[in-house]
Amino acid sequence: MLDILISNGTLYQGISFQYFLDSDSKLAGIILKNPRRFLREQFATARSEAKDQEVNKEDFWRPIPSESLFIMGSSILNININYVPKLPLEEDVLRKFIKQALDSQQIKISIESPAQFEPPTEPNP
Repeated sequence: MLDILISNGTLYQGISFQYFLDSDSKLAGIILKNPRRFLREQFATARSEAKDQEVNKEDFWRPIPSESLFIMGSSILNININYVPKLPLEEDVLRKFIKQALDSQQIKISIESPAQFEPPTEPNP
């Protein structure tokens, strides 16, 4: 899952599908599947009006009526990459891996799921 901020201040989100490099190996563009646009100004207004109340960011994402979206590399200011595993990690498997990797006797592990995050589902072909 990618969050991409472009030069006009628009924030897009989607599943990384394909990217393109130019002859100098610089990012020429990227294609997002299931793209969404974040309403940043409306979110900022809602946060300032809410004062002490929490504002749900998810309410400010809008789907783009397209299967995919191409973003020019020259317009990209920032890319945030989020990896969402398809299967949840099991604590005992993770604990064993870390213990072996660090060769430690005492490790405390806690695994927390994102509070309200639901990965977007890919449309059926």
